This record gives sequence, structure tokens and C-alpha cells, in this order.
Amino acid sequence: PYLKFVGKFSFDTYDWKGSEFYNLGARSDNDGGMKNWNSRYTSTEILGFAAFDHKWGKFSVNAMAGGSVYDRDTEKHTQEIASILFAGFQNISNSSEYPTATQALSQKRINSVFGSASFGWDNWLFMDITARNDWSSTLPADNRSYFYPSVSASLVLDRLFKFSENLPWFTFLKLRGSWANVGKDTDPYAISYNYTSTSFPGSYRPAATMPDEALSPENVETWEVGIEAKFLENRIGFDVALYQSDITDQIYDVPYDYMT
Repeated sequence: PYLKFVGKFSFDTYDWKGSEFYNLGARSDNDGGMKNWNSRYTSTEILGFAAFDHKWGKFSVNAMAGGSVYDRDTEKHTQEIASILFAGFQNISNSSEYPTATQALSQKRINSVFGSASFGWDNWLFMDITARNDWSSTLPADNRSYFYPSVSASLVLDRLFKFSENLPWFTFLKLRGSWANVGKDTDPYAISYNYTSTSFPGSYRPAATMPDEALSPENVETWEVGIEAKFLENRIGFDVALYQSDITDQIYDVPYDYMT
């Protein structure tokens, strides 16, 4: 059939439980210590698209369009003591201090629409076009939508000029070029002021990274041109490319002194 519809659902989850124990007199911590943690990661994705594939004589088209919803949830619990009373006793209660307990929750959603189209002519001229738009919950409401397209083309000269008949030793020759934009969001809650627990019971301090409440999505623009050739039934060949990437609105952590 020329047209088909596809729907997919994926679910992924895992749990990770671990423990670290430093005995009395340990080189890294003379007072000893212990830490327990329990992490859970869950992700789901609902995806659907329509695909079209057909050929009219020398002209061929392969296209698709669809959308998806991606959710990711993480949860981590930790218990930690900074010293122990009895050597070799691996228990979180083995301390004169109360254990420091933390709980970290994280949620993220990305809604997406996407499409692509591939065109071919007589098996020697090809063009691919893609487009995608994401809406990420980790970005501010005014900036959470970001669009990134791409286009590429290639010309197979050995088929166009029939090297197999005229230059049999010249096996393959292709010229190619492409341009693409790629968008990127950030981690959950990176645009909000967060607080981190301290070693003093019941006390918190601001995180050591400055949030940006007007953060824009990161964008990477890349272009490339290249030539590929093979000779003597693919025994000899070369592939040369020239490319450049430019990043705008790059997202990175900016540390600051939370005491100020």
C-alpha cells in the first residue's frame, strides 16, 4: 500500500538500590561513614505517524508525518551518616548523629510533531527534508517551543554519466551537501530557584547554580559539503568533507556564591 498508519507505545523503568560504607580509619574518611540510596526511573512514549511511499516512473517519494508525547519521571531517596560508632557494623543507625535524608523528584514532558520527505530521481539525484517542533516542560512557557529543520541533497555522478560503460575503473562518485538545525532543552527545574539540604538538621541553602527564568532553547546549526569516490571495484577510495557548526543560546551551568 502507498499509505500506512503506525502507532507505538513504549514503557521503560528500572530501580537502582545501592550502599557505600567507609569503616573507621578509612583512608578517604577516618571517621567512617555510610550512604544508602534508592533510585527509580520511568519513561513512557506514545507515538503515531502516517507514512507514504510511491514511485512514478523515475520519480520516487517517501514521506511521513506524526507526533509523540514523551514523559520521564525520576525519584531518588538517600540516607547518609558522616561518622560511625562501631567498626564493621554496616547499618545506617551506627552513628551518634541523625542520618541525613534526602528525596529528589523530577518530571519532564516533551510534546512533538515531526515530518520528513525523501525525493529521488532516476536513482542518481536525491533530496531529504525533515522538520520537527518540540514543546518542552523544562523551558519557560514563552520559550518552550522550538523548531528545527534540515535539508540534504546528493548527486551520484557515476550513474548520471554511466561510468560503468565509459569509465569502468571509476566505480563510484557522489557529491553531497546538507544543512541542519538541532534544538535542545534543559534539565527539569533548571529555570527555578532550588534549595539543597545541608549537614545541619532542618537547614537548607540555595543551589550553587544561577537559574535563568527566561532561558531560551539551545540551537546548533550545521552545514556540510563533501565528495566521495571509489575506484577499481571499491578497492581504492576517498571521502572528503567540509563542515561547520555554530551554537546559539548555548545552555550551561553558571555557578555563583549562594552566600550572597
